[in-house]
Amino acid sequence: MALYFFAMLQQSIIDQIERYIVEEYPEVFLVDISYKRGKMGLLSIKVDTDEGISLATCTQVSRSVSHWLDEQELDDDTFRLEVSSPGVGFPLKLKRQYPQNIGRKLRVTLTSGIQEEGTLLKLEEETLYLERIGKKRSKKSKQEGEDPIIVIPFSDIKESIVVLPF
Repeated sequence: MALYFFAMLQQSIIDQIERYIVEEYPEVFLVDISYKRGKMGLLSIKVDTDEGISLATCTQVSRSVSHWLDEQELDDDTFRLEVSSPGVGFPLKLKRQYPQNIGRKLRVTLTSGIQEEGTLLKLEEETLYLERIGKKRSKKSKQEGEDPIIVIPFSDIKESIVVLPF
């Protein structure tokens, strides 16, 4: 790969890769793409589908993107291409990722810095609903009417991570 390509891994190249993936695999969407320089660079592409992504689909996308990159006739600098699912612990970046996580525990960091944790109950166009879990409500909070449901506008979310039960 050309040093130019990775030095200039700019929005236009990212857009081209995303367009290519969507054209070839309409059910797949791009969650994240990054490049890390080093002796052998790493082009990391995180993909998903609305139902969750399989290893077989990641493999197909990887082969296809690798072939597409080869066709771009860039120099021969070495790099590794990694196509994978975002995986547990990788922040949810798109609204499109939330529906497949209904019923799972999320840790949501708000733009204000406050963290909320609960089970994702439902989604609306611009809002998600978490049910508080694991915290006993005191008599005082019950009297004050603390709602066990947390309503969070997507615009207030800095980061959401799925928390696995151990």
